[in-house]
Amino acid sequence: MKTLRMIGLALFAALALSASVGAGSALASDTTLCKTNTNSPICLSKNQYPASTSLFAKSPEGKKFTIVTDFVNMECTSTMEGKTGAQTGNPLSVSISKWSFINCGTCLSPSLTELPSGSLRWGEGADGTLELKAGSSQPQLKVKCAPLIDCTFSLPNPTFKGGSPAQLVFPESSLSMSGENCPKSAHVKASLTVSSPEPAYVATTIPEEAHTRLCKKAESPCSEANTYPYGTMLESEASKIEILTTAFNISCSTTKLSGKTTALGAEPLPFGSIGFSSEKCGSPSVGPCTVGLTGSPTIQLAFINSTEAFMPFLLDLQLVCKPSVTIECTYRMSGPNLVVFHGGEPATFAFNGVLLELVSTNGWCPTSPGEFYGSFSVKSPKPLYAT
Repeated sequence: MKTLRMIGLALFAALALSASVGAGSALASDTTLCKTNTNSPICLSKNQYPASTSLFAKSPEGKKFTIVTDFVNMECTSTMEGKTGAQTGNPLSVSISKWSFINCGTCLSPSLTELPSGSLRWGEGADGTLELKAGSSQPQLKVKCAPLIDCTFSLPNPTFKGGSPAQLVFPESSLSMSGENCPKSAHVKASLTVSSPEPAYVATTIPEEAHTRLCKKAESPCSEANTYPYGTMLESEASKIEILTTAFNISCSTTKLSGKTTALGAEPLPFGSIGFSSEKCGSPSVGPCTVGLTGSPTIQLAFINSTEAFMPFLLDLQLVCKPSVTIECTYRMSGPNLVVFHGGEPATFAFNGVLLELVSTNGWCPTSPGEFYGSFSVKSPKPLYAT
């Protein structure tokens, strides 16, 4: 038990540091093209497109790849073809075999000075950036539009917006240019529809050994087949909770605590959409009370072994009682009193004297720390392990 507590103290300090740079941030991982966005931004291996997957993107019907200038606009139908160099990569390599511009009106067959190489890097959600390089520079498009423009434009990297179909969307930022007769200003207004592969979502991979995740079995690492998906709602219930202070003690009957995973796996695993409700709260000395959450509550899980995980909370409990005067107190669960999550069917976790620090009061609350007690049983999902 002493060893477990020492580990808990060290972990609490580490988690406090990680919170300053983004709690629950995922470890570096590869980019992949995914067949589904079910677990976005994570893609399980069974849903990843394989190496040498063909990429085909073209200007959508009725829309042109347009370079807007202060002289004349270049408007063409554009087609890009290529294939992925691997199933996953950091970034994912993409070879470009063709990028053409046709049906350009008065602009004579614009062409690239060199076909670029490509690499796809996940950004957020189901989107990423297709980074294009021709040698050491961005792709160079040579354009002649009689009689005003003879110029080479440096094309920007498009955003790969996942979907069915996906889209390559070029930013409308100012273009760098060079040549004998260039406009004063120019920008791209264009998108290409990705018809192969379809659907396509940019995603990250997750090494089985790298992250804490919710698992259907007591196994470490948790296999993909037994991993609960992104957005799993954890719903737990306690038959009784107690808030003990030096001035009064409050108890509640049925209390529910819930949270939804905001990653498939992370270290620590974060939960959002925290819910808390309690019934029949009060005490003989102060009468009926209400107990709820305020502020920005968080729940995390950090793996210990195949059946246990530390479960640090950042919860502000708001207590309101109305005897002859209104008592309003806000207590924060603080210090290295980490709750231990025990996997099983059902999983359980308990607050056994977790320290409550007073953070606000209307003047009727004791300033010395209180304690919180409550044993929770996970109602959903079942079975549940943190591995």
